[in-house]
Amino acid sequence: ESREYEFVADGPFTLVREYSIGLPPGWDVAYMPEHETFACEHGRWMIDCTRSGNTLHLRRSLTVDASSVGTGGYPEFRRFFLGFTLPRQSLILLERSESSGS
Repeated sequence: ESREYEFVADGPFTLVREYSIGLPPGWDVAYMPEHETFACEHGRWMIDCTRSGNTLHLRRSLTVDASSVGTGGYPEFRRFFLGFTLPRQSLILLERSESSGS
C-alpha cells in the first residue's frame, strides 16, 4: 500500500480487451459486470458487458496517463488499479435455465 521509491511504468498507454462469449444451450447469465467507469489524475478505465441474444460482449479499457508516480501519490494510484481488477469487473456466472429441463 506504500512505496519507498517512485513507481515507474511503461506509460502512458491504453489497453483494450474485447471478448464475445457464446452461451451454451440450456444456460443463462446469473451474473455479468455492470457498466462502470472511473477517472482520476492517473488515468481512466471502463468496463462494459452487454448481452445480444445468446452472446455476451465484454469490453475492458484501461488508460494510464503517467509514466511515473511518486511515493505520495501511490496509494491513490494503487486504488485506481485495484478498482479495475476487482473480480466483479470480469466475473461472468452462468446457471442452467429453467427451460432446459435438467
